Amino acid sequence: MHVVELMVKRRQSMLLLSVLTGSSGMFVAAFVAEAATLTLRTVDELGNPIPARAHVRDLNGWVPDGPDSTLHAHRSWPHIGGYIYSPGVIDVEVAAGWVNVEVGKGFESPPQFWEGNVTTDREVELTLPRFFDMPAAGWYGGDVHMHSHHTPDDYDISPEEILLIAQAEDLSMSWVQDAYRHFTGGVHSVSTLDHLVWYGTEHRNQVYGHACLIGLHEVVSNGCCTTGGAYPMLSDTRESWAPAPDQAMVLAHPCNGGQFMGDGGWPEWGLARGTPVLAASGNLDAYEIVSHSNVDDIQIDDWYHLLNSGFRVPPAAGTDSAVNNYLTRPPGSYRAYVYTGGATLDAEAWVESLRGGRVFVTNYPLITQFTVEGEMAGATLDVTEESDVLVNFRVRSVLDVDRAEVIVGGEIYSTHDLPMTGPVIDREFDVQVPIGGPTWIAVRVEGETELFHPANDRLFAHTGAVYVDVGSEPVRTPESALHFMAWTDSLDLFVNQRGGWSQSWHADHVHGRIAETRDYFREVFAEPPGGVELLSPAPGATVDPLVPTTFTWTAATDPVAEDRFQYRLEILRPDTTLAYVAPAGELLSIEVVPQPPAFGDHFWQVVATDLALNESYPAEGLRSIRFESGAAEVAEDGWNTGALRLAVSPNPFMESVCLRLVGPDVERERTLEIFDVLGRVRHRAVVARGQREIMWDGSDVWGRPVANGSYWVRLNGELERPSDGVRVQIVRMR
Repeated sequence: MHVVELMVKRRQSMLLLSVLTGSSGMFVAAFVAEAATLTLRTVDELGNPIPARAHVRDLNGWVPDGPDSTLHAHRSWPHIGGYIYSPGVIDVEVAAGWVNVEVGKGFESPPQFWEGNVTTDREVELTLPRFFDMPAAGWYGGDVHMHSHHTPDDYDISPEEILLIAQAEDLSMSWVQDAYRHFTGGVHSVSTLDHLVWYGTEHRNQVYGHACLIGLHEVVSNGCCTTGGAYPMLSDTRESWAPAPDQAMVLAHPCNGGQFMGDGGWPEWGLARGTPVLAASGNLDAYEIVSHSNVDDIQIDDWYHLLNSGFRVPPAAGTDSAVNNYLTRPPGSYRAYVYTGGATLDAEAWVESLRGGRVFVTNYPLITQFTVEGEMAGATLDVTEESDVLVNFRVRSVLDVDRAEVIVGGEIYSTHDLPMTGPVIDREFDVQVPIGGPTWIAVRVEGETELFHPANDRLFAHTGAVYVDVGSEPVRTPESALHFMAWTDSLDLFVNQRGGWSQSWHADHVHGRIAETRDYFREVFAEPPGGVELLSPAPGATVDPLVPTTFTWTAATDPVAEDRFQYRLEILRPDTTLAYVAPAGELLSIEVVPQPPAFGDHFWQVVATDLALNESYPAEGLRSIRFESGAAEVAEDGWNTGALRLAVSPNPFMESVCLRLVGPDVERERTLEIFDVLGRVRHRAVVARGQREIMWDGSDVWGRPVANGSYWVRLNGELERPSDGVRVQIVRMR
């Protein structure tokens, strides 16, 4: 039997025709399901109609089920569901039966609910009480990243409709980034005293990231670098623009999930690869830690690394909502509350205060007060070491949230419960924080919700930071320096992979700026390391120059525990001129046959180089060694080396390298790992029993080509002693 269903929609009814066919014939059954009009009114506490966002569901699901330019109907992610905008009164056609309604207006009023059986036309009125008035306290909420004209176009959104949406979301500042559509170089004429609309552009640099240019008075480039050489950089764009204090470049959706080495369109073209360069060159005005286009919306790890690298970067909120698309989440559902202190809304003051860091971002909870020793977010305190500072903050919320956390240097210092006080949360805290060194302090709020009006089931708010210097020294953590040094290495590889430079000086400029950025992070490791202690061969040892000789030494030491070292073996002639150099990477031993072979008396030493490129030499100075044909290399304990080794050819290599097991015992399965200089596994392979050769094509575990440089190989297995010669250094040169 086949069933064919035909639905015919009418204003007051839905006719369902089921056509059943079979071998015995066909008949038609008709059922009439009544529909009704729900008139929804949203009013303030005085009964005046006010715009709001509504989520309406009937027995068939979200209403209406499709784009509707009159209602601005949208369907989005599962948590949000469908939603429509109302100027205060709207008519919604629903299927007769049970209907659920959730209505909200910004974050200062709690969402309101209604459910009931709608069998005929019915009118429902919901009052949205306002428990908090942020503008009255000098705080104004804004979305730095909205769109009204973004492919795909489901319907056109006019400036008047943008204003309606801003009013429904209770959004003071709407920064609409539409490539100069409706651009006026200032606040648009549709704006009101309480809701300002400013059209600008999202600059899309498809190598280094997207940025929202807010406060624009004149047209600036809105994009580049889809193909060809990776020039200009975002930092070049900002420097050529030279924004005034009331203008800003805000890095958009910096953690959008794109693969770093990918280059085939979105999301790779929107990934903020240029973050450390922007920050180190002083061109990062603010950073979107919350955005619908971030992975999981909320991304704070890289921002914490920025703060821990001494950069005063304010957080920002830009939803990237395209309100002309049916499938988009609401603008303003993440927003930045900026403190201007003014009694009236002023766009220029809003941007200046954002750049000054007087901001918190949120998707509902409000952090209406946050100071450290009386100073607001964005301020810098210079204190003496081993001081205590007083942190004061106040959390207010119309929704139930779990906790507030005092964050010190990226770590949770203290956690505070947030019980409801009547219909709202309103809690103030004083916390004494001991200061042991340069750091930064902020407040974070976390919670969960099942409501549809918030943008995420995770409720979140985060203040900007108060920066605490000790003796004018800002925070510079080694962990964050390592994070960004690895980042700049990857960026260097990416721009090389891009190639296609139209001018040679473009490449020189980009590589130079990346090098300057890397040098900034190297400064953390500025103190030179201590020298190594040479272990073997023993002083005056005689070895065969035609047989591999193993040189060993101890690790260098450094006051910064996180510093990493590169070692190189140097063999010098009797007149102390350099005869042979062998890079050892991070290894503490290396097996070499000097090329060309050395004969007679020589000296050797191991030089340690740290991340700041400081070099140190053995405290004992040069150690003597004699190369003589027929001599045997013997360890200090009398044990003759000759166990399993790794032979590498060619080394250095360009396209591929052969790793060959040399020695008697190859009858156990082993794991071969290739590491970079930061100790990260870049390649891994299983060596089967009896297998002698492994080819490596220079790709990492994801199949991407690794950068030029030094790598070391480790062969894991049940070894009798660490000096079995199973770790070697290889160098890639292309």
